[in-house]
This record gives sequence, C-alpha cells and structure tokens, in this order.
Amino acid sequence: MKDNLVNHVKTAHNKSLHWIFTPLRSVKTSEFKRYTKGGIKMWEVLVSGLIGLLGNFRENRVHSDEQKDSALSAIISAANETKIYIQRVQRTGKTKRETEEMLSRLWAAASVPIRHFDQDLAERCIMKSEYWLNPENYSATDIAKFRIGINQVYKEAKELL
Repeated sequence: MKDNLVNHVKTAHNKSLHWIFTPLRSVKTSEFKRYTKGGIKMWEVLVSGLIGLLGNFRENRVHSDEQKDSALSAIISAANETKIYIQRVQRTGKTKRETEEMLSRLWAAASVPIRHFDQDLAERCIMKSEYWLNPENYSATDIAKFRIGINQVYKEAKELL
C-alpha cells in the first residue's frame, strides 16, 4: 500500500499544482475522482504539490545564488585587474593601451550579470568600461560625480557578498 501511495504521489506531482492554484468550486467531479483514484486523499495530493513547489523554490534560490556569485565574481575580477594596472602605472609612469582595452571589456562583461541584482552598479560598470576606452577624457571630478572610482565600485560589490 505504501509503495502504491508513493508511486501515485510521484505521478500526481505536476498535476497537484493544479489543485493548489485552482479554487475548489471550479473543480469538476470527474477531475476530483481522477486525482483521488486508488484511495489517495486530496490532502495527500496537495502535500505532494507543496513539497514539489518548495523544491522548485529551493532550485530557483540556488540558481539565483549562482547568478549572483557569477556577477560579483566578474566585478571583483575586473576591479582586481584595474587595481593591478593602476599600481603598475603609478610605479612605472607608463600606460598600456592594450591593458586599458582589456579593462574596458572586463567592465562591460561585468555589467551584464549584475543588472539582475543592482541596476545602478551595472550602469556604473558600463561607465567604467567607457572610461577605460578613453581615460584621458575623464577628470577626478567626473570620476567622483559618476561614482566610478575603483575603490567605491569595489566596496559596493563587496557589500553584496
């Protein structure tokens, strides 16, 4: 009997969501008989549906956590590469156009996944990408005004961890 119940609950899993979201007054008698066939009570079908629904929430949360981790990883990587480059320029006094182009691409790539969690930060990542295309066009005042200073962006990304 227990194995029969388990098999019946498994096959009714997707159908049970119908019972959760459909008002009882709209359920036809034939549908009720189909779902309660074999002695399974309606509450068992509902519990099965709720268990499945909780599983879906957990899967979506894991997916969301993975998306957030990926987004933050992209920003932190871009920030670390930027810090390394800035320190090198401060030490040597020499800029490298290839590195600045690479930084522009890193910041543009970082903006895409973070948009799901922080639109403002995503827009500033795009602005950092634009900055690295032509850093000589930005003053310290512009960097502060647009809130794209490396330390500020890095700090805000860390706060999302």
